Amino acid sequence: MDEAPVFLRLAGHPVRWRLLVALARGDRQVHELTALVGEAQSLVSYHLGLLRAAGLVSVRRSAADGRVGYYHLDLARGRRAARRRRRARIRLAVFCVAFTVDHILSYGGFKYQAKLVVQPNPSMAPVLLLGGAFQDRYSWARHEARLAPLATTVTVDLPGAGDADPLPPEYGLEFLADAVRHTVTELGLPPLNVMGGSYGGAVAYRLAQRHPAAVRRLLLCGTALRIPESIRAHARAGIELFRAGDRDAFVHSTVELFLCTDPAATIHKRTAVARLLERQLRGLTPDQAEKYLWNTERVLACTSRDSGTAPRGRILFVTGEHDTLTTPAMCRETASGCPDARFTTVRHADHLLPLQRADEFADLMIRFFGDEPIDDLPYCEPIEAVGCGGGHERDIRSLRAVQLP
Repeated sequence: MDEAPVFLRLAGHPVRWRLLVALARGDRQVHELTALVGEAQSLVSYHLGLLRAAGLVSVRRSAADGRVGYYHLDLARGRRAARRRRRARIRLAVFCVAFTVDHILSYGGFKYQAKLVVQPNPSMAPVLLLGGAFQDRYSWARHEARLAPLATTVTVDLPGAGDADPLPPEYGLEFLADAVRHTVTELGLPPLNVMGGSYGGAVAYRLAQRHPAAVRRLLLCGTALRIPESIRAHARAGIELFRAGDRDAFVHSTVELFLCTDPAATIHKRTAVARLLERQLRGLTPDQAEKYLWNTERVLACTSRDSGTAPRGRILFVTGEHDTLTTPAMCRETASGCPDARFTTVRHADHLLPLQRADEFADLMIRFFGDEPIDDLPYCEPIEAVGCGGGHERDIRSLRAVQLP
């Protein structure tokens, strides 16, 4: 008898209810569901993920080539999943205990949104996820599912991202770091475990600089303070292609900027992630395109000047071993300027590591934020103590079985 509350809790959200009604009339692809419910695809995908996790919806692949996915209403599977929830302590059951709270906030005259997946009985401090140029507060469902049994997660559409107000490029990354601090204050959050990826990493770095009391631990993925002129020129060329109206050339240039194009490199989910990025770029609305272009201009301007004194807290820098946008050498150089920094690369990934190796990336966050040992992980290269307070130590043996305080 415990399946009814689960169904009602999921169906009670207006977007999920519209998705269930649409699927009751027949199987649909995600772009068809997006059009039917009239919401952004990222939001639709997020809610479909929750329905799939509860067993109410499944996906079948087309018989032709196996590429096209059709969502299917599967109430029988939902009933079986509900019965299993009573017999097995699986992660999804714990995830359903957590509940989501959305907040509309304002800072400096710009409205923005924050989403909390609240864990009533956390075992570690809340985790803030600050994503990259093409991510919003609904982009982290898979990582939230891994984190939800352990901690409250916070995702934010800061000004200039997602559903927030556009932010002109003259507002720097420091403004966004202050907006994050405003979020912490407004929501009454304790010091956070902060993950910043790519564009979000640049914001997180400045948050730790300007508001160190708000940050408990800092994990920076694909984050470098100094960007070579060749990459800066590539990014500026992409902006000009878009403004000239050449969408195809813009898409090709941007995919090449973000992803490793070396065919000899082994990268998990390479084709799927490239297809996802291309689809996002081709589907950019005028509002989304303006935000992406302004955010690119913002980060190029901020990485061309001195960023000030490095954060002093415990920091883990990580990127994919095949990252060609913020290369391992660039990330290691940034880490070397921080007194208490560690650095590693994740195997078989490039700049879009959180998508290509989502489970491994979530595991790394859980270990680092949960003060567990992070040496000898099968998906990582050996941890390097590269911070300027660590004497550029490379001998991993000194780190074995040592917990991060």
